Amino acid sequence: MPRLPQKKHKAEKIVAELRQVDVLLSQGCPVAEAIRAISVTPFACFAGARRSAG
Repeated sequence: MPRLPQKKHKAEKIVAELRQVDVLLSQGCPVAEAIRAISVTPFACFAGARRSAG
């Protein structure tokens, strides 16, 4: 079965989305809800954090 191509995100878009999450968190929004606001699943977000931490 052929693999689907992965999306390539621009650095500017990633930074803008992280800033949006930061604003939502500072307003008292739960983490999972803030992550969903940028259309990312919590699993994908935490998997990416794990990959970039090491």
